[in-house]
Amino acid sequence: MQAAISTPAAHVSYPALPSTEVSTGPNGWGYRLAGLVLFVSILFTGADPLYGQTMPAISAILINLWVSIGLLFKNKHARWAALARAAIGVLIWPIFFFIANDPLTTILLIVVNGGFYVPVLLLLTGQSKVWRLVSGMGIFLVFGLGLYGLLLSLTLFAPYVLY
Repeated sequence: MQAAISTPAAHVSYPALPSTEVSTGPNGWGYRLAGLVLFVSILFTGADPLYGQTMPAISAILINLWVSIGLLFKNKHARWAALARAAIGVLIWPIFFFIANDPLTTILLIVVNGGFYVPVLLLLTGQSKVWRLVSGMGIFLVFGLGLYGLLLSLTLFAPYVLY
């Protein structure tokens, strides 16, 4: 009776992936470029007080710094943190933008925010094919750096140009 109740369960073992293999390819360009995008977003988050009456978001700076350093070292846990950070940036922040701003400002903020976080999603999901790397960095350069730099320069130099 006792033997029938406590029968040992069958042990199933699954083959483990090699530790050098990452989900964006063995070379890790997706990780490194996503880390670069998040590191540059730290610089732009720190530049926010230049044109507004706000304090820099210290928590966002620290989280992006931690995640970008982890991605530069191809840490899988940093990959999941970066994907979660990017998903929050793409899905939840637009709601706060709509609550706090007028429609034109909201659209601009959503496009700039997408310019920083859509490339992270593109670079860290799937295999790092050349088209993914180029399109991710293209989106970042045009919508992240380009549009944000244009808006920042217009805000900073508008008092000198308009008067």
